[in-house]
Amino acid sequence: MYMSEYGPTINYEESFLFLINRTAKALIHTVDQMLRAKVGITYGQWRVITVLFKKANSEEGKNKGLTQREIASNIGIEDSTVIPIIDKLQKDGLVSRQPDRNDRRNNRIVLTENSDKIIQDVITYGEKLKNVILSNISQDELSITKKTLDKMWDNVQSKIQQELLFARMDGAEMPQRMNRSRIDG
Repeated sequence: MYMSEYGPTINYEESFLFLINRTAKALIHTVDQMLRAKVGITYGQWRVITVLFKKANSEEGKNKGLTQREIASNIGIEDSTVIPIIDKLQKDGLVSRQPDRNDRRNNRIVLTENSDKIIQDVITYGEKLKNVILSNISQDELSITKKTLDKMWDNVQSKIQQELLFARMDGAEMPQRMNRSRIDG
């Protein structure tokens, strides 16, 4: 906080939250540009492919796919926002919609064989981009940053849960809890 002739002011550009937000936006923009140029998909499409890939490679998820709602929840967006992303991926032959055997109202979204090359390209170019982004950051610095961000996440989630509990006591409608989606790397 600084003092000006008008009273206390905040230098937001030195704020920790501003720095996190600025870095996140720059990373998302950089990843999106790399994906568009090198792989032919967007950042949003990559996020959908990634959660489907993780599910397909989990023991309980082999060949089961996810519903649109599950995908949206995993990447932290609204259900209606994920629909055009899935439509585009389906049009490009990277995913397919298959009827849910347990609930005919739902489709399960699964990766197609065509997505294999895209996934390999994303891994290859993602590693190159990661090496550039982290080029002058030590493993110790990276570890401390990860631990700090995890603690911040937990603090935010704890505060959100506390507020939701109080809202529930007052009979307020409950928003969904933010989903922690991780793509470590």
